[in-house]
Amino acid sequence: MNSVDQIREDQMRAGRRMGGTIKKKKPTLVGHESFLKALEASGAVIEITKTSGDVLKGVVKHSDKFTISLDEGNGKPPRVLFKHAIEEFQPLEHADKKSTDQQ
Repeated sequence: MNSVDQIREDQMRAGRRMGGTIKKKKPTLVGHESFLKALEASGAVIEITKTSGDVLKGVVKHSDKFTISLDEGNGKPPRVLFKHAIEEFQPLEHADKKSTDQQ
């Protein structure tokens, strides 16, 4: 066994002794992913235009690398949209702002 193989074997043994306590860092969100997470946290109503031309309005319940779950507020379960089928999305007025504007 050469020295590189020996070092790698020692590292693997040390890793097993630690019992998998190494924690992976969460990836930093950038671009549209951080924007979607901010919309999700704020509960803002958004408008999504799909590539088919359909327009949907609702609140982002969850988003990940490939999908967005949109609650349209019609009593049905959230709709799951694949990001590749979305042409654009934009926030509409926030619910809190709308209620203060009416007063």
